[in-house]
Amino acid sequence: MIDWSKLKPYQNDKYRSFEELCYQIAKGLHGEKGRFTSVDDSGGGDGVEFYLTLPNGDQWGWQAKFYHPEPRLSKSGRKRSITESLEKTCEIHPRLKKWILCTPTDFTLGEQTWFDNTLPQSIPENMSVKPEHWGDNYFNNWLSEPRFRGKWLYFFDKLALDLGWFKTQFDKEKAELEKIYNSSLHTEIDVEIDIHALLGDQAFVEHITESIEKLEEELEDLNDAVDNLNKPIQKDIVWDAAKKDKVANAAKPLQDTVINTIDQFKQAKEFFKENMLYEAQTINWDCVFKKLEDVLSTYRTAIDESDISEIEYTGESKYKARIIDDTRWLVHRPESIIANLLDDFLNFEIYKCKLLNHSELKIFGNAGVGKTHIACNICDNRLSNGLPALFVRGFLFTDDQSIGAQLHKKFDIPASYSFQDFLQALSAAAEAYNT
Repeated sequence: MIDWSKLKPYQNDKYRSFEELCYQIAKGLHGEKGRFTSVDDSGGGDGVEFYLTLPNGDQWGWQAKFYHPEPRLSKSGRKRSITESLEKTCEIHPRLKKWILCTPTDFTLGEQTWFDNTLPQSIPENMSVKPEHWGDNYFNNWLSEPRFRGKWLYFFDKLALDLGWFKTQFDKEKAELEKIYNSSLHTEIDVEIDIHALLGDQAFVEHITESIEKLEEELEDLNDAVDNLNKPIQKDIVWDAAKKDKVANAAKPLQDTVINTIDQFKQAKEFFKENMLYEAQTINWDCVFKKLEDVLSTYRTAIDESDISEIEYTGESKYKARIIDDTRWLVHRPESIIANLLDDFLNFEIYKCKLLNHSELKIFGNAGVGKTHIACNICDNRLSNGLPALFVRGFLFTDDQSIGAQLHKKFDIPASYSFQDFLQALSAAAEAYNT
């Protein structure tokens, strides 16, 4: 049975810890049904801690109330608070179909009667919302299942995988690396942005910001190039007007697609900034890249069909070569901007954005090039920013035991916990820190 008095605080708050427990269990039960969204209630919230959006647009919402140690709803203001939460959820989520109230204890008969008969009266007549209650029995049943054992270990057990534990493990390793690692002497190198991209951290937000600025500069150049295409050609140049218009018309989608690409990077930036890593993973970067390739291909076809090689010049012969070359350069300028953007910039930036979908990154190099220093610095930064990280040096492992057994010993995990228990608890910690 759960002893709710032993619920570990999350960010120094047991109420937050209960909300996080409810969130992780809800995702474990229904994560495959749709997309979960957490709600920041610092601005007043919207009646739920988090909600699930189903593929058809319908939503389920969860409200967590950590009524402990005094659990009864008769305590001043609790029924009113629950009612207001449901009313606000219905107001903000018109597609709400299910509203789940989570408390650490089961209802009495009178409380259940109020929940079943009186509370639903606050639901607008034009909405069909089913209130449900998750209480002590539900949580006991779920946390007794093997799939949720890691969550029980993380939220209730003596194996305290809080930030202090992670810092202690790192400090033990760092103490042995005084001659190798000094954070004040660390210099960023290229590979580290790939690590930041894999982690989806705030350092990568800064990188995306720079990428957006670069794209906006390229867009300005492209706009100038397209504007020049739409201007009248020189009076001494002979070029079929219909063919010129065809090229100019094919250039407009280049601008639109670059604008859409910038918008996609801005959306990604917001996802990373708000630590919405799941949402960032759903961006189809291959599609973004292919759209640019497609409009570039269409523009090149328009150039081929415009016969710019047959452009004639009727002015003074001494200017002929230069003016014809300038005219052809004018036509090829938009093509050149997009081609360079794809080959020299977007190819690499999109690769970095896609790293978030990877579970690992391997860095190879000879001894002394700084692999340990990089890994140590990344862990140091993560912990300094309130995020969990573990650092383990590979050369410490031997062949006489499994890696799991050696990690079990290294991290001083009690013998009563299996290595699988430890991994599940780590997974719950990662979810709690949304990383």
